[in-house]
Amino acid sequence: MYAAFYLSEFRLQALVRYQPELRELISRGVPVAALDEDGEQSKVCALSRSAREAGVRIGMRPPQALARLSHLRLFPARASAEISAMRWLCLLAQQLSPLVEETAPGLVTVDVRGRTRASGKGCRPGELRFEMAERCQEALQTDGLHLRGGLGQTPDHAAWAGLRGMPVFAADALTPFLESLRISLAGFDRRELNILERWGIRTMGEFRRLPRCEITRRLGQRGAEVLGRINGETVRPLRQVAWEHSFARQGSFEFRLENMEALRFLMRRYVDELALEMQVRQVAAKGCILSLKLERGSTFYKHLNLPEPTSRSETLFRVLVNALEGVQLSAPIVGLALELDTCRMAYQQRELFALAMEDSAGFVRTADQLAGLLGSSRIGTPRVANSWRPDAFTMERLSHHRSTLGAKSTEVRSPPLYGLPLRRFRPPRLVQVWTEQARPVLLQKSSDFDGALRGLRGPWRSSGAWWTELPWAREEWDVESENGALLRIFRESAAWWLDGVYG
Repeated sequence: MYAAFYLSEFRLQALVRYQPELRELISRGVPVAALDEDGEQSKVCALSRSAREAGVRIGMRPPQALARLSHLRLFPARASAEISAMRWLCLLAQQLSPLVEETAPGLVTVDVRGRTRASGKGCRPGELRFEMAERCQEALQTDGLHLRGGLGQTPDHAAWAGLRGMPVFAADALTPFLESLRISLAGFDRRELNILERWGIRTMGEFRRLPRCEITRRLGQRGAEVLGRINGETVRPLRQVAWEHSFARQGSFEFRLENMEALRFLMRRYVDELALEMQVRQVAAKGCILSLKLERGSTFYKHLNLPEPTSRSETLFRVLVNALEGVQLSAPIVGLALELDTCRMAYQQRELFALAMEDSAGFVRTADQLAGLLGSSRIGTPRVANSWRPDAFTMERLSHHRSTLGAKSTEVRSPPLYGLPLRRFRPPRLVQVWTEQARPVLLQKSSDFDGALRGLRGPWRSSGAWWTELPWAREEWDVESENGALLRIFRESAAWWLDGVYG
């Protein structure tokens, strides 16, 4: 069993992956065509459906195409976009099997025979067809690409079925399948096609009904080989693709990017390609380096560490988007580079009683968003500071590693305290205190405890950080109010505060 993926109007759809405005135009039904530069002349090399229905044909010069359709939108084809699209197509096919062939521009063929034998009932042709249809639907929804699939008993049948797939066509019935296929797809050269044209042979079904001996006598061994491929008697070996494995993407733009929306669109293309390649190679990204080349010659760098290795494109894309929130660039963007630091995929078995972070990527995404709103110094894990100042704490960088979440605490615990508990106010209440001979005697503006104070205990004084620009000094008192409540008050920075109530 062989499978094939086909990207119709390949040169135009390759542009769609890198130009968001082109995808929007096609979705609205605007006629669009791609131009192939041939020396000093350009000609139409790919068309959208609306342009084809309006009478524009491949091979027309731009003046001819515009004369046929005045509001036709023309875009130059880009070799870099086509190379990237073919690489993406090969990576998509390698998720089915590593034996992939670049059959033609926009067409790849996959040998899935080993996969079927190894998987047994888990990979029947019907299930394989359903899996391919899911990938075609995903390409349409995420990228707006019209991807087709085909299944057949030989590489040629699978490739020809891919041309007809909507979204996936299985060449089960051989005769009806071949009746309508053009004979030009069989691989004849121009001279041989002219001979067949004079015979009135236009489809493969008409060709395979000719006597074999007459085909061999008139077209030679070449004709017999093509007939064997059409009938499924000859199975040619696949020319396996050999891509150089690289987890980095970079490119320069012919146009300036002046907003983040266009940058996100292009970043998504790079991330999807890299995620596919990581899944095929069974590796994951543990960090990435984002580089933006600016128009004035400067470069913006951003090094990001991921909370845990991942190969999911959605996770990588969200991390990059959050990293760019609030970034103000000094000039438009003319180039983009993305490099991943990869490692082997690690699998962890969750413990039954230990706490584990189910979605560490979501946790990091939320933390980064809060840091963008509040500032990085206000986001972290609070820790008790090494100070005698009450409530003093520091903010440590958030730890994203699962191993620290379920770990037992090694801190030395203080001995149990005895006496009435203090119910502290968070934050302390600002109050007014009258003093006599440096002792508090009257409490006001406390709402519930105003009045004379008695049963004074104190003061307990503490201070610190006198060698810094922010020294502190604190004076605490335990007092009893008129209504019998036991309170703790303190003075700091020339102001009195109600710290809490005992009991």
